[in-house]
Amino acid sequence: MALASGTAAIPRDPAATATGASTAATGDTERTNAQEKASRFVERATRTVERAAGKVDEGLRDALRRAVDEVDVQAASTARTPSPLLARGLTRLRNAVEHAEGLDAQVRLAISSFEYERSRVAAAEKAAAEQAAAEQAAAEQAAAEQAAAEQAAAEQAAAEQAAAEQAAADKAAAEKAAKDEVAAAPQGVSSSPAPAAPAQSIQEIGEATLRSLPGNGGVSLSWDDPGLSGHLGGVWKGNTSTILVNASRLAGQPSKTKDVIRHEMAHIYQGRLMAAHGMSWSQIDGLLSGAFGSNASEKVADCVAIRFGASWVNYTSDCSGGDKQAWVDALIGGYLP
Repeated sequence: MALASGTAAIPRDPAATATGASTAATGDTERTNAQEKASRFVERATRTVERAAGKVDEGLRDALRRAVDEVDVQAASTARTPSPLLARGLTRLRNAVEHAEGLDAQVRLAISSFEYERSRVAAAEKAAAEQAAAEQAAAEQAAAEQAAAEQAAAEQAAAEQAAAEQAAADKAAAEKAAKDEVAAAPQGVSSSPAPAAPAQSIQEIGEATLRSLPGNGGVSLSWDDPGLSGHLGGVWKGNTSTILVNASRLAGQPSKTKDVIRHEMAHIYQGRLMAAHGMSWSQIDGLLSGAFGSNASEKVADCVAIRFGASWVNYTSDCSGGDKQAWVDALIGGYLP
């Protein structure tokens, strides 16, 4: 049979045409299903991130991996590339998760740094407070001990003064009683004269004078000490227990012997003040000079001797004035004016 035309259409096989249309429709459907699944996973991941408030957990990462795997499977099974929309969505999902993880790490690091710094500052403040409290307690303890020592010294001086005054009162009472007894004796009766009392030695006079002075406890007399070098009496600077007396030069001079011991007792008082306040001889002499001028230690000792009844002094007899008398009271009482 001859052809009707060179361009005549050749009839197609109906079955083949139907098969090709069916294959195309199946690929479109599978691609659409893959896109919808990926979209659902993206939404799920987004909601999980929002609920976690910055804390990315393993479940979110698993969801991301499953979404990516399923898209890969769909693409392989259909031999087609996922649409650009789906690829961009997955990329954004991955970036969001990585960004959330980075923020979570930064927040944790900032919190850890803050907690460490806060604990370090608190420890430093606690240590400073404890040190300040310890220093305050030490200062209060030192002040209390000093106050107790000063009070004890004052009480001792007061007790010694009271004892001296009591001894003087007892002596005066005994003398008065003796005079009253003599006055009450009958005048018409003659009696043999009482034997004369034996004369006291310089040593006995000196000892009796020392014991009549306030604060004599613990003080003794040393007679004819070579350290006197010709002086009538003396006390080593700062000494509080020994008075040196020149018995050879004072022989036959009981009144001057008493006055020398009264003068040297003032230097004993001076030594006690030096010890109580940690002062040197030159330091306390400097304080005395404000009232007595030059050679102040010897002048104040003469004024103390005069207070005790001395009639002979060697350095000064000018003890008038409130500042000088204040020093005399302070030496006898054992305190600084």
